Amino acid sequence: GERGQLGDGQKEGGSKPHVVPGLEARAVAAGHNHAAAVTVNGEAVVWGKSMSLDLQEETSVAGQPLQDDQLSPRLLDLPAAKEAVGVACSSHQVAVLTGDGEVFVAGMAEDTRAAVARPLPVEGMDRLHDTEGGVALLRRGFRRVLALTARGGVHTVVLEATRAYLEPASPPPPEGMGRPVDVSTGWQHSLMVMSQ
Repeated sequence: GERGQLGDGQKEGGSKPHVVPGLEARAVAAGHNHAAAVTVNGEAVVWGKSMSLDLQEETSVAGQPLQDDQLSPRLLDLPAAKEAVGVACSSHQVAVLTGDGEVFVAGMAEDTRAAVARPLPVEGMDRLHDTEGGVALLRRGFRRVLALTARGGVHTVVLEATRAYLEPASPPPPEGMGRPVDVSTGWQHSLMVMSQ
């Protein structure tokens, strides 16, 4: 891909599948012009457009740093002792689910459009664990990553410049069809697999 989203260190695309050098993954996700993976060692890595997420760059436009494309996978800076077990992308963000049920998100903030380099923990995870059994799956959304809880709740992950939190998905899941067991969204549509 022209923005490094193939992870092979090149900006040229190709029509044939290829191996991302040095990456042994157990989960992968694709965003608009970026990608992410969970490695076999439980680390989260990202690559592609603006995924260098280097806020210390000297060059800026209108006070905002320009972001380099990340041409090969680089580690996301998760807190120590956090094992990544799931990953999902939206158009400009990446979210990681950890083994202890926490969710972290990095990428373009919705409120300022600035890059959030260090993944922020999603607020309210303890409460969500108590009320809905915690996050079971992260799935790709168009503008936001979707979080599906163990008891079938569907939420969107909101990333702002200084905080991340969950909002109930809109519209809510249909009633009388059981609970959602999987979900995905496109540009102007959503799909949901129900338990009944």
